[in-house]
This record gives sequence, C-alpha cells and structure tokens, in this order.
Amino acid sequence: MMGIAMDLLKYMLSRAIQAKLCRHSFVRYSMISVLMLSGCSATPKIQYTGVPTEVVQTDTKIRISSASFNGEGMSAGGGQTCCVCIPAQWQAGQTVEITWTVDPSPGLNPGGVKKPAYNANGTSNDKVDDWYRIHEAQYTQHRKTITLPKYQEICTMRVVFLPCT
Repeated sequence: MMGIAMDLLKYMLSRAIQAKLCRHSFVRYSMISVLMLSGCSATPKIQYTGVPTEVVQTDTKIRISSASFNGEGMSAGGGQTCCVCIPAQWQAGQTVEITWTVDPSPGLNPGGVKKPAYNANGTSNDKVDDWYRIHEAQYTQHRKTITLPKYQEICTMRVVFLPCT
C-alpha cells in the first residue's frame, strides 16, 4: 500500500510542477488526496522549465501536419511554439515521446487529384469537403520514444524530421 501511495504522490508532484510552471494554471488535484499522502516520506522534486520549440522538416515530398512532445503540441507549420516542458537540469536516462502526423502527398489526393475551388465567397462546398475527407484519410500517425539528449543550457529545442531512406 505504501508503494502505491508513493507512486501516486510522485506522479501528482510531477504533474503539479508541470501544471504550475508550464501551463500557468493551478494544480487540479484534490487537497484531500495530498493530505492523505502527506505522511509518506519526502521525494526529490524535479524542476521543469518551459522551452520554445521548432519543428524542422527536411523532406519536401511530405508535410508534418502536427507534432507533439510528451503530449504537448508543437507547431509543425514552421516557426517557434512556446513551450514544452523539460527538466531544468538534464536527467540521465529520461525519455520523451515524440508523436507526429504525416501528410504523404501535400496538395494532392490519390491519383494526383488537386483540391477543388472554394465558393466565390470563400466558403467550403461539398467537393472541397469530400476532397479533404479523402486527403486526411491518407495521413499516417507515428510515435517514437527517445532518450532526451544531454543539455546544459536551455535555449530552443529543435525536433528535426529527416527523410526516410
């Protein structure tokens, strides 16, 4: 029972730190739970910091339509996104999960079909809606868990997507 309580406390503390530092919101956990577990021994706290991210795409034949770092969204359309959370001090053996969605044929549907025109007033129509439905059905989702590379100074995190060979 004590092991389960310690694991729960560790999880709650890590999420509380992330919520407080990275999302600028207050902890959403019940004070009753914290008080129930307050008799457990203290555990070291990991301090997190927000860091701007850039998604770099090097394959011009596809488009990364979305990406995330441990579930926190990153802009896949270029430029920087603020922010994803990483430990303020590098932690040996820490892993992160990168997820991304690939558009394998930007601007074209199977058979080379280009997107039809919108209505003159800029609104969508059935042809455009059908094209997008077919187009987005071609998207593929990917997931990779990696070891967080060693860092000393925190500036910007770049996630580089290289072409598959």
